[in-house]
Amino acid sequence: MKKFLLLLTLVCFVGVAIHIVPVASQVVVSAQSMLSVTNNVVWEENGLHFIEFGSYPRTFVGKEQNARFEENFNEGTQELFGRGAVSYFATNGGTTGAEGYIEKLNPCFEYRGERFVRVESMRNAPVAGGVSVFTDGTEMDDSGTVYWFRVEPIRWIILNWDNLPTTVNSDGDNTATYIKLCTAESIAANIPFSNIANISIWEDSTARGWLNGTDVGLNFSDKNSFISDAFSSAERALIEYSVLTTNGPSDLTLTGLGAPESITTDRIFILSFSEVVEHSHVFSNMPMDENSGERLLRATDYALANNARVSYQIAGWEEFDGNVWWWLRTAQGAGGASSFISFRGHQNGQQASNINNALRPAMRLSLDLFDEIVNVTINLDIDSGIKTESGLVLRGNGVTVQFPPTIDEIERITINGIAIDTQTLNNANTNGYFIIPGITGDTIINVTFVSQKYPCNNNGLSLPAILGIIAGCLVALGLVVCLILFLHKKKKRNV
Repeated sequence: MKKFLLLLTLVCFVGVAIHIVPVASQVVVSAQSMLSVTNNVVWEENGLHFIEFGSYPRTFVGKEQNARFEENFNEGTQELFGRGAVSYFATNGGTTGAEGYIEKLNPCFEYRGERFVRVESMRNAPVAGGVSVFTDGTEMDDSGTVYWFRVEPIRWIILNWDNLPTTVNSDGDNTATYIKLCTAESIAANIPFSNIANISIWEDSTARGWLNGTDVGLNFSDKNSFISDAFSSAERALIEYSVLTTNGPSDLTLTGLGAPESITTDRIFILSFSEVVEHSHVFSNMPMDENSGERLLRATDYALANNARVSYQIAGWEEFDGNVWWWLRTAQGAGGASSFISFRGHQNGQQASNINNALRPAMRLSLDLFDEIVNVTINLDIDSGIKTESGLVLRGNGVTVQFPPTIDEIERITINGIAIDTQTLNNANTNGYFIIPGITGDTIINVTFVSQKYPCNNNGLSLPAILGIIAGCLVALGLVVCLILFLHKKKKRNV
């Protein structure tokens, strides 16, 4: 009898435990659920106007994530999906100078809806010593160290903001026929102006070939260039061809131009001396041979890992620490020198084959850009309510919806009211993201998550509910048996 009572008590205890301990059944979707798209919204900082367009490797992922990615890469796990490569320059057999540099590729991978690039760094120690430092404070190690960088939207300064239509700039004068842009930071380095010493002609330059995929005597192609790496087909369709005059009369303020005037037609370019002067509202109206804070430039983490030269503790110029030198497309002086803007913001010249100066791409976009932007709204239906994310997308591009991976499933996805098969969206139920390609207009995406870990039966009761009912019955039965035994034992004592 004692053994029976002990067993019954244990059953009752387990039943009570099952009944009162809640079962984790909710899907948790954090506020980090996001619409991962290029956001073509114009914004203002310090009197300048910016826009995001295209995407390129930018920010170091951090030491912990870097180690995790490298481990997955070496083990060949399925968490990283190959997504092409990004072109760059590297030394060929240890030869110094631009002649010894050849174009190579950094592999690109997709992880949970985002793209990352793996880089074997080429560390260029800052001028006057020190080490290059990423934006998170990580100090770069020696050349050959592997770093991973997140692919992010490219940030551009709008150079002709005052001339844009009033539909974009309410104070614009409506004279612009295109949107003229240059990057807000140096996004690439280790690319010489010219791969051949003493050649400072933009038309034949390495920089022009790499930016545009133009044949300048090197192995550039539409699939192996900045314009193909950074922009989707929908974005490339909005980049206009610009007829550029280089080393022309407006550049003759430079002493002894070392190259003839040339006219080229390019989609991506770097600014000339005269263009920097022309856009003085962005680059300062200070004389070009004087220091100017408005002409200073910082490099992205990715550019630093690709050999960008950074100023550091140069005697008398410590206030300019962390800035880079950036190329102009204008020649300067005899002997193949090209013009650049220094770490102090003044103009100077240097051999065109130098590989330490950074590139600051520029381009002209069609005004149609502002007609090609559509709104995307995503509603995530979870237990705690509906979380809404929204953003602007270039027509023809895709969107990535991200959420923390869980063992729970997506029950239903609709796009503009039409249900779609979740299994076709990059394993949405397991990877924590899904991609919807080719947005063609304003779009509303509704995502409903399974709210319980266990499915209901035909009567509408889930497994936890059924277990709770059984546990309650066991508790009640145990109490009744205990009461009967107690009364029976008491009766025997009275007898």
